[in-house]
Amino acid sequence: FSTKIAEQYFRLCREAVKAVAPNQLYLGCRFAWVNDRAVRAAAYAAYVRSGLANPCIVGTHWFQFGDQATTGRGDGENYQIGLVDICDTPYPETIQAVRDVGRTMYRYRIEAK
Repeated sequence: FSTKIAEQYFRLCREAVKAVAPNQLYLGCRFAWVNDRAVRAAAYAAYVRSGLANPCIVGTHWFQFGDQATTGRGDGENYQIGLVDICDTPYPETIQAVRDVGRTMYRYRIEAK
């Protein structure tokens, strides 16, 4: 349900921006707190596949393996940015996206040319 709400919300936002500024770059938003089902797995796949589609890019990297500590960073940032949470429990949707992209990355790179 949360995924469907997020998809609908951002589709409408993108369409509204494109309607008034069709030739501008739409960067989406920057979340401070997120629902990992709604964005983190899809974000990973889109990020890596965009790199695979560009022949000038030779690799990508994910921000970090594990989430930030519950106490956060010095600037107060504290949210899900890893592949595992602070108890080393994997995020299943993100791990599945990593596996799916890894399994198809060479074919995807060749077909993107």
